[in-house]
Formats: sequence, structure tokens, C-alpha cells
Amino acid sequence: MEALALHQSLLEEVDLAHCAAISEGCILIFIKKFRNLKTLNLEGNKQITDKCLHTMAKYSKSLKLLNLGGCSEITDKGVRALAFNCPKLEGLLVRGCTKVTENSLQLMRNRVHLDRRPTEPVPAPEFVAI
Repeated sequence: MEALALHQSLLEEVDLAHCAAISEGCILIFIKKFRNLKTLNLEGNKQITDKCLHTMAKYSKSLKLLNLGGCSEITDKGVRALAFNCPKLEGLLVRGCTKVTENSLQLMRNRVHLDRRPTEPVPAPEFVAI
């Protein structure tokens, strides 16, 4: 990873699927360094969290295809950050991301190909004043 970061900063397509030995911190540095990424495959990396998605939202403005399938720690918060900050995103794969709901996916349905069918949004919890 260090060699890539030092010598290949113009990479556009990267496949890091099922690389459990790579820490989230390493992936964060990778995202910050490779700002021209168009395709990123992170499938099956359970160490990926919303922190990575927020970093992508900030640094990966050219991102077109993102595979997060099986990244079970990401949530609607991270997906929402992508929806609002990655205008070139065309495809998002989130199958197996059990904490991602229609609440965030609906923000992208009209412009991004998603690998999950629409469902009813999860109702927000009701708060009762005491």
C-alpha cells in the first residue's frame, strides 16, 4: 500500500475486495492520496466504517462506481454523505450491508444504480415529551 501511495497517485481503478489485513486507517490514507479514483471495490471488508465513507465524500469527487457489498459496519450516515457529496457516483453496491436502509438509498435512487430493490423507508423513532 505504501508503494502505491508513493508511486501511483493517479490510479483510477482499485480492487481491495476481501483484504481483511488492511486496516481502516490505511484505507483512509489511501482514499486521501488517490483523489482520481473512479472505481473502488471494498467488498467484504468488515473494517470499513462510516469514517471511510465520510472521507470518500470529502476526497473522492470523481468516484463513479463503489462496491461496499458485505461491509457490515457502514450505516445510513455514511451512505448519506456519499449521496450529498459524490455527484459523479453512478453505481453503489451495498448488498449485505445490513445497517444501510432505504432512508439513505432513496436519496440516490433517481441517479445511481443500486443493487438493492426499493423498500419502504424505516420510520424514524417517535419521541414522547415527558
